[in-house]
Amino acid sequence: MASQIASLGDKTNLRDIFKTLENQNSAIFNGDHDKHSASITTCLKKLVELISPDDKDYLEDLKYFIHNGVCRVANNYDADPKIVTPVVLNFLMTAIRSYNHINALSKSSPKASPRSRVPYHVTLETCHGLSDTSSAFLMQVLAPHINSGARHVFPVDTPLNFNVVVKEKFIIRSPSPLKGNRVGSLATPVPFGEALKALKKANKANRSPKGNKTPTKGNKTPTKGNKSPGKSSDTDSSGSRSGGKTRRHIRRHSTRR
Repeated sequence: MASQIASLGDKTNLRDIFKTLENQNSAIFNGDHDKHSASITTCLKKLVELISPDDKDYLEDLKYFIHNGVCRVANNYDADPKIVTPVVLNFLMTAIRSYNHINALSKSSPKASPRSRVPYHVTLETCHGLSDTSSAFLMQVLAPHINSGARHVFPVDTPLNFNVVVKEKFIIRSPSPLKGNRVGSLATPVPFGEALKALKKANKANRSPKGNKTPTKGNKTPTKGNKSPGKSSDTDSSGSRSGGKTRRHIRRHSTRR
């Protein structure tokens, strides 16, 4: 396969090119083919001429190649920072520049969807399962370069020195053991916003007492037959009505006397 990498810059058949790039994706971004950097770089630059702006399939293949490269480089920074070399980062930036250039050309094509015209962009959700250090490297180093157009070229003869600081936990992980895809387990890291929303929802549900239920059909409100004492129309034992009017009538008779 090393011979294919060495001649990659001379190939013009897109199927052969992407078959090689797909098979050698990990080796390219692990720095195993740094000695063939000229061939790989030439190939990635020529993709602008080889891929038509309307060719969605090969454009997606290039995006897939870039996506794997971004996540692999971010992962390697925590596993073995020495693997993240200027040559590897330049591979990534060259591929992204080619992708963005093809997208720019597709703006003049009515067949291209607005979504496909967006330049390659990196967020915290781009790669899943990264450690806190890898997530910090992704957002503090890769994202600024990539999201600004990937125009930066890393000097090959200058050692890399990134000031990556893990200021806070990017991902919330529970101490529970690995159990399939259960939300909150170590197997499925949960983004901070989603975890916080779920926690608030659970706390709200726990605060609601189960015993205070709404009145059921059996607990009916008083009907017209069961009037309150203040509106009673009951009569006394003599059959005469009791109330304020009767008492005033008695007082008027006593005055006349």
